[in-house]
Amino acid sequence: RKEAAYNVKLSLYSSMEGYLDSLKIASKKLDSINDLTSFKSTSSDSDLLTASADKTAISSTYNITVHNLAEAHKITSDKFSSSETFGSGTLNIKLGTDTSVAVDVNVNDTISDIATSINNSDADLSANVVFDGIDGYYLTLTGKETGEANKISITVSNDSDSNNTDNAGLSQLIFDETAGKNFGLDDDPVNKGETQAARDATIDIDGVTGIKRANNLITDILKGVTINLNQAPTAAEEAEGLSTTLTIERSNTQVISDVSGFVSAYNNFVDFLVKNQYYDDDNKAAGVLFGDSTANRIGNQLKRQITNTVPGLTSGSDRLSNFGIEGDDDVEKFTINVNEAISITVDSDGRLELDADDLDTALTNDFDGVASFFTQATSGSEGFAVRMTNSITDMLASGGLLHTRKEGIQDELSDIADEKTNVNDRLARSEIRLMRMFNGLESLLGQYQSTGDYLNAQLGALSNLNSYISKRA
Repeated sequence: RKEAAYNVKLSLYSSMEGYLDSLKIASKKLDSINDLTSFKSTSSDSDLLTASADKTAISSTYNITVHNLAEAHKITSDKFSSSETFGSGTLNIKLGTDTSVAVDVNVNDTISDIATSINNSDADLSANVVFDGIDGYYLTLTGKETGEANKISITVSNDSDSNNTDNAGLSQLIFDETAGKNFGLDDDPVNKGETQAARDATIDIDGVTGIKRANNLITDILKGVTINLNQAPTAAEEAEGLSTTLTIERSNTQVISDVSGFVSAYNNFVDFLVKNQYYDDDNKAAGVLFGDSTANRIGNQLKRQITNTVPGLTSGSDRLSNFGIEGDDDVEKFTINVNEAISITVDSDGRLELDADDLDTALTNDFDGVASFFTQATSGSEGFAVRMTNSITDMLASGGLLHTRKEGIQDELSDIADEKTNVNDRLARSEIRLMRMFNGLESLLGQYQSTGDYLNAQLGALSNLNSYISKRA
């Protein structure tokens, strides 16, 4: 029974460690200014652009004008038939400054086969074949990267007609602006093969004009802000551009969520203690941790952390209750099955409750004050979350309250195991000794039995002799 009781308590201590570790994680999310810093972005025209802000952003409002979006290069070939072939050779395809990728073409490959080979290569573009519904098939190529620098270039080598630039055979698929080769359309005065130019996005911010970027996801203009350009102005609107206002401001949402997570983790720990430290006088029933000094010390330490003020802060901003975090008036009730016949109800006192609106107001009106309360790092005047995190770290550390108590129980269990081993050894030795005695007695009994049988035989013979003598007389 003693061993079973120790094992139950050891299991509960391990559970307590889990609750404390969850509380430490929740507290850790509130113990630095970086943890509490969060920004949100609002665009007056989210169809035109949206944005996100990280912890390094700066609260401000920006006037942004979008002239055009970044676009990928697109080219379309001359018309071919579905069965037309181009001879054999190699297409050398390049996007911008990327390394040229060689795509081999076999003598019987059609325009569809070539598109498939391009898509199966490492070329940083996509190939498609467009059918005009009558008799024409067109190869279209689209770069996978936007920006003016990412233009498509195609040259030919090893053309089976022995001429890599004659605009015949495989050379019909050359696209090289510097050489005046335009996808087999060199002589077309209107369509030069390019259906969409490679372009940089162009925007103005607060009077700084002509800002160009190769992507529509822009991360390096405003500190901590990522701008996502969504809508392109029409050609007629490009010169003047489309304008919007982008507002970056502090957000309380994440902080409130993290504080709520801390309150939940603390309440879970309180509930754990209540369920395991109860005492019911009517039924004379008690939880396993009732009166347990380790559990009491840990519970009391955490309660002090909750109620204590943070030194150095002004009254009204130096305790949890100043920020909408205080004792829960609604007492949680738990039903505990003591055994098959008895169930009791216990009240969970000491839980916390968060008023999110009050915390939101405090963060809005005095963010620095709230931040100091949670994160102040001055030795001896640590902020609430810093102090709480450090306290739980000490509890869980090697040599801490829980670790020391668990080691003590494990030592007791080890002693019990050793004692069981010793008892079993003594029993085994006693069994051997008794077996030897039993075997000796059994042997002696056998000897007595043999002697008795002999005496019975002799007495029988003597009786027969007497009978014989009597008859002869």
